[in-house]
Amino acid sequence: MEITNENYFDDPRISQSMLKDYIACPYYFEKKHIEKVVEDSVSDSMIIGSALDCLVTEGEDVFNSKYECVERRSKTASVSWEYQLNNTQISKVMLMGDRIKSQPIMRDLFGGSETQKILYTKKRKGKLDFLKVSGAHGIIADLKTTSNLEKIRHVVSDYHYHFQMAYYRALAKMKNRNVKTWDCYLIVIDTGKYARFGVYKLDPVSLDWEESYIKKIIARLSRGSKNIPSDSICTVCLPEWNCPNTIVGMHNIETI
Repeated sequence: MEITNENYFDDPRISQSMLKDYIACPYYFEKKHIEKVVEDSVSDSMIIGSALDCLVTEGEDVFNSKYECVERRSKTASVSWEYQLNNTQISKVMLMGDRIKSQPIMRDLFGGSETQKILYTKKRKGKLDFLKVSGAHGIIADLKTTSNLEKIRHVVSDYHYHFQMAYYRALAKMKNRNVKTWDCYLIVIDTGKYARFGVYKLDPVSLDWEESYIKKIIARLSRGSKNIPSDSICTVCLPEWNCPNTIVGMHNIETI
């Protein structure tokens, strides 16, 4: 079955967020994605991030048709809870959106990208903020918000962004067999007063490791959602923050 924007979240194929739930707790995965008795929780920061995503990748017309400005959120409003924004939130989203769109790198590196690109196979699915294929080279980028740009390395680690991007890259490889090299980026905007902006390239070695891990998890999941041994123990190490700079054109991009 074809996956569209309308049926994306109802389609049963595996997404990267579903895999994260499975890794965290197979029992939680079972309750949320199989039995469907656990509902997603939606925070203000998630609502702001989704609204910004829509504004930047789908345009102002689509944004205005989806989101409604309200004085106070209500479950009886004409649009659902997660599409209601107050004046302060609307102003913040517009400020961040203008900041992102005014950056030369958005044109120089990501110009011509397909946005909100849905990729899927028989078992997997993913929606990429930016996908650009030029001959044998591909670029994937994901838009992120953070409360403190100075702590971006910790945010990347805490929210498993290498895992997420490795999943997207694996899907893109399956759908673009002629592409030999891939670069993966995070486009990050600070939600603070000054809306600081940064672009970060994800380390390909880390992405390779995560991709091999994803294959193992999917293989295990295919044998049953509860198939993680109860005595599984992970060794947790301190991260090594080795962040060389990569120059892309006139833009200084940090590799993390």
